[in-house]
Amino acid sequence: IGTIRRFNSILGKLKNFTKRDKLFFDEINVKFIRDFQQFMIEELKNHNNTVHSNLKVIRKMISDAIGEELMPAEKDPFKKIKLKRQKTFREFLLDDELEKVENLELEKGSMMNHHRNLYIFNAYSGGIRISDLLLMCWKNFNGVHLYF
Repeated sequence: IGTIRRFNSILGKLKNFTKRDKLFFDEINVKFIRDFQQFMIEELKNHNNTVHSNLKVIRKMISDAIGEELMPAEKDPFKKIKLKRQKTFREFLLDDELEKVENLELEKGSMMNHHRNLYIFNAYSGGIRISDLLLMCWKNFNGVHLYF
């Protein structure tokens, strides 16, 4: 579900960029990719890593098109473009900070209470992907271990 949403989001950005509903593989070249990169940065205010992940999806589509012989391999613009991610720093809560969140008095049954509980569970379980956490059911837990 997340992949489909991401692909649809990127296709929406491409439609916004081209102002058209159709885009042909032979229109996608290095200049097109560079212009789309600039559009995402300047117009959409996307950060470098968002641009990078969006271009990875387009690169995958082009790779699939080449594999299905819808586009010649020599026309692959990503052979001439290097995608670079920016290093990010993730800050984690210290044990006492996590304990303060855990002990925070919230209204029972409220969304804030539910979200806090999911966050605390996620922290104690070592950081489960949000998609796995949201799909988790009691059947995934045998009393000792979680299974996905």
